[in-house]
Amino acid sequence: MQITIHLFQLCTCQLLSEVIWSRTNYDKSCGMFLGKWKSKENHPFDISWVKHNKLLGYKFGYNLSFDDIWNPLFFKVNNTLNVWSSRPMSVKGKSYIINNFAISKIFYYLFCQPITKHYIKFLIYMGQRL
Repeated sequence: MQITIHLFQLCTCQLLSEVIWSRTNYDKSCGMFLGKWKSKENHPFDISWVKHNKLLGYKFGYNLSFDDIWNPLFFKVNNTLNVWSSRPMSVKGKSYIINNFAISKIFYYLFCQPITKHYIKFLIYMGQRL
């Protein structure tokens, strides 16, 4: 049963490659087992198998905590606001900096995963400090 599923998936990938006139680069491709297959040891196809990956700038996978995802982002936002906080600005200028350089980085992540209360409080603190 499992061998037929893998053969079906392989045939589907090859058929898709023929239809869209492209070839799958197995050196750059990676897969991830989900659900009850997370602990699976035998790996079909000639691709690398990972526990977590980054796609379009967002980390996803299993064994990732909220801190693994949100800490690097808040570190970048904090550094950005530190650069701008040393300059005298009007209220309009501060709101422009927060909207364009801080909040815009966070919105994309918010569409992928909800944020915890700890990071909301930290975001409010960073905005007040500017």
